[in-house]
Amino acid sequence: MTTIRQILATTICEWKHIATNISILLVMIGGNIGYGFLYNYMYNPNTVKEAPIAVVDMSGDMLSHTFIQNLDATEQVSVAYTIPDYAKAEELLRDKKIVGFLYLPQNFSKLGSNYNHSNIMAYGSTLSFLDFLMLQEATTYTLLDFNAMLRPLYVSQLPDKQKYALAQLQPIEVIPTPLFNSTEGYGTYLIPPVLMLIIFQTMMICISISAGEERENKHLHNRKINTITYNKSLILVISKTIAYTSIYSIISLFMLGLLPIIFSLPHIGNTYTLVVMMIPFLIASALFGLCLLPLCTDPEKPLLFIVFMSIILLFLSGISYPLEIMPWYWKWLHYVFPATAGTLAFVKVNTMGATLAQIQPEFTTLCIQCVAYFLLAIFIYNRALLKGYWNIG
Repeated sequence: MTTIRQILATTICEWKHIATNISILLVMIGGNIGYGFLYNYMYNPNTVKEAPIAVVDMSGDMLSHTFIQNLDATEQVSVAYTIPDYAKAEELLRDKKIVGFLYLPQNFSKLGSNYNHSNIMAYGSTLSFLDFLMLQEATTYTLLDFNAMLRPLYVSQLPDKQKYALAQLQPIEVIPTPLFNSTEGYGTYLIPPVLMLIIFQTMMICISISAGEERENKHLHNRKINTITYNKSLILVISKTIAYTSIYSIISLFMLGLLPIIFSLPHIGNTYTLVVMMIPFLIASALFGLCLLPLCTDPEKPLLFIVFMSIILLFLSGISYPLEIMPWYWKWLHYVFPATAGTLAFVKVNTMGATLAQIQPEFTTLCIQCVAYFLLAIFIYNRALLKGYWNIG
């Protein structure tokens, strides 16, 4: 039998094994579909409007009333209670009648005189991150507006020379325009990279479960490969890579093509660019999973370290923390995992409309990973064959 026919036969056996293994199917189908819908529902809608809050007004003067009216006028929150009692506000928060409250101190009325300042404290429930985010945004916007209103009072107290200098300056009007997140929603920012991480991690889990079962049973789930050792490892690596890449290309179509449409996520990237970018990502991910063979002594062990890698991978991708200011050792780790470069490339293309030329660093990284992990996987599988991990002809 020629090498190509052996690769095809081994690939078919791998497909059959995946199709009949309940654990792998549960992770592959349930994990991707379940987590895909779960994360989207958790952050749907992206923003919270008119969240009920209370204001503990210890000042009780015209300035604090004006501040409360401006705060209530924002689209993020609605001032449901104005009370002078801090304990009452805590009770309302515990009873879930409000999602948070502001505390205006007694010296709040002194904001407009003699450059005095006052601390405004915000308290929020930890039951929903979005509720506290809306409270924080509404308070910030109101304070900025208040700052513009009080500025003439500060200027009137300046010496004449400084007043004249300020009068010669042209005011700068700042108009913020969100380019890639028009709703400024947290889900719109978070979900696209999370979808890529789900694809990567579920693939790692499926490959690790299969490898762990094979090592535990000392039996490969395919036909006997009658050839020299290096050819055996080559056939095993290529066939397993083809099997998982082909299946996950269909899963990726659902995760990255259908879910963004269902939940109105950013989806402005060119389809051709996305497809080209996903090819090395899926291949590099499959090969990276095969390289984990020495760690897969049983089907359960890989779950202990793969499942808890989500936050680390999101950090290393450069989405939550800029890659440019990472310490050098974190940057090196960024180039180790296919998920990090793949996630950054996907966000650039899908959310920001980048072209293939604009994701060249990430695309080149994925291609290099394909070559590096292919050679490493052959070496690992060849070593495993020589050590007798499996009973194979």
